[in-house]
Amino acid sequence: MRRLTFATALAVSTGLLAACSDAQAPDDLLDPARGDAAARIVPAEEALDGVHLPPLDPSTMTWAEIDVAIDAPTICVFRYTSTSRPVVATGFGADDRPMRAVVKLAGDLVLLDAQAGETAAAYRLAAGDVTVVVSPLAGEDALAEMTFAVGETLHAGYRGYHECAAPGS
Repeated sequence: MRRLTFATALAVSTGLLAACSDAQAPDDLLDPARGDAAARIVPAEEALDGVHLPPLDPSTMTWAEIDVAIDAPTICVFRYTSTSRPVVATGFGADDRPMRAVVKLAGDLVLLDAQAGETAAAYRLAAGDVTVVVSPLAGEDALAEMTFAVGETLHAGYRGYHECAAPGS
């Protein structure tokens, strides 16, 4: 402890901390509701107790759920891991264009309209404020990136696995 105190005193006396400023940036201002009181230190569980964090990540789906929602010659799925269940399923027509997709949010299936994306392999899915973009990675067998957004509130990106097959194969 003495070394730290001595080092700090040395830094102050030699002017090493001279660049510090007393000016406050707007994000440094105190919360007016708390005044000058310092925030309490609490465990993470206590800080989150009572806070509503909705389950907005796409959930895994069964093939039975996908079959109810998608009827297409080819179905492409995005999975978080190589062995997990799909979290996004997209039906493609005979012309290899995306037609319709499904994602499971907060326990419910949500149908998404599908369209081609910015690159040849990517496709964009949307319904209301929900947007999903699946982008298979060039030169990477079965790897893809998925972005998931809910309006301007939530934007998340995932790297996972992408595969396409005819239903029942």
